[in-house]
Amino acid sequence: MRVAVIRGDLPGPVFLSDMEAVSQFNPPTEPVGQQKYVSRPTSASFGAVMAANAPASVGSTANIVFPLLINAGNQTLKIKGAAADPFTSVLIPAATYANMTGLLAAINSVLPSAFTAVPLASSPALRLALQTTGKGAGLRIQYDSTGGGSTANTPLALAAGGALFLVPAASAVITATVPVGGPVDVSPATIATQLGSGLTAAQSLALTNALAPLFVETDVAIKCFQVGELQDLRNAAFNPDPNRIPAIVSGAAVSVVQDDGTTPFTAPLPLITAAVWNTPVGGLTITGVGLAGPGALNSEVVETVVKILTAPDARSIPQAIITAAAGGKVSATSIVIPASKIPAGLGIGVGTKVQVRYTSLASNQFALT
Repeated sequence: MRVAVIRGDLPGPVFLSDMEAVSQFNPPTEPVGQQKYVSRPTSASFGAVMAANAPASVGSTANIVFPLLINAGNQTLKIKGAAADPFTSVLIPAATYANMTGLLAAINSVLPSAFTAVPLASSPALRLALQTTGKGAGLRIQYDSTGGGSTANTPLALAAGGALFLVPAASAVITATVPVGGPVDVSPATIATQLGSGLTAAQSLALTNALAPLFVETDVAIKCFQVGELQDLRNAAFNPDPNRIPAIVSGAAVSVVQDDGTTPFTAPLPLITAAVWNTPVGGLTITGVGLAGPGALNSEVVETVVKILTAPDARSIPQAIITAAAGGKVSATSIVIPASKIPAGLGIGVGTKVQVRYTSLASNQFALT
C-alpha cells in the first residue's frame, strides 16, 4: 500500500509510530521495520528527486521490428533541446541490427552529449526512448517530423509528426498526482504522462515513492490502517490541532492506495452481516467482510467462535478444522462450517450468537437466523 499526505496545512510530517520499529524485525522472514515520518511532498523535496530521476524523454510509439535495416533512406534523426535551438541531424550508422542492444549502441555513438538512447521500460527489447542526459524540471527534448527530414522516425517507431516533451515544474506534478484533498494517482501510467515515457523502472519508482511512500502490507501495517494511526489520519474528522484559533477545518490527512498507486486500499474490520443456521444437518453459514485475509486457505489465523451465551462452555472452531471438512470454507466474506465440525451438545440453534476473530480482531456478535 502507498500512503500520501493530502493536507497542505499540517504543521509538520506525521509519524507512524505503531508500525514496526526499524530495529525490531526478523531479517529472514520480515521486511525492514516501517516506522517512519511521512510528509506531503513540496516543490523543494520533490524537485530534488526530479533532479536525480527525471530526464526529458520521448519514446517509440510501437514495437521496432528486428532485424532492422538502416540505410541512407532512413538513417537521419533530427533532435534538439531548447525550443530556440535548431535541430541537429545525426546519421545512425547504416547496418542491419539484430536486436535493441546493437541499435542503442549505434545511436548513442552519434548522438550529441546532451542526449542518450535507452530501452523503453514498458517494452525494453522492442522500444526505445530518447532522453536528455540532464535531469530535472524545465529540461526539453524534441525530434522533428518525418516530413521535416527525420527519416529515422519510421524504423525507430517514433511518431511521424515528431514529438516534444518538457519536464514540468515539481509543483505541477504534485498537483496532478497528490492534490490537496485527493484523489491520489501515482500509478505508473500517470507518472509516465507527467514525467515522460522514457523513465526507467528505477526512476519511476523513486519518483512515485517521493510522492506516496510504499509500505509492505504486514499484519502490523494492516492493523495500523484498520485501528491504528493510519485509521486516525484518514478519518474525515481528523484535526491536526483542535485547539487552534482560528479553528482548522477537520479532514483526512492521508489517503491510502494500493500498490498500483490509484485504487483505494481496503482492509475492513471483521463484521458479520448474516449468520444462518441450516439445521443440524446443514451446518452454519456466516457472511460479512474482513472475516479472513488473502491467505485464508493456507492459514490458521482465523477462528470462528460459536458462543452459547446462556452456557459457560462456548466453543472455538479454528479454521484448520473448518477447511478440513468437505464443504468447509473460510474466506474474507464467507465462512461455512459443516455440521460434522460443530461440537455435539452445544445446543446451537436460531438465536445463538456467533463471532469471528481474524488475527487479534473480533467481529460483532450476531444471532443465528
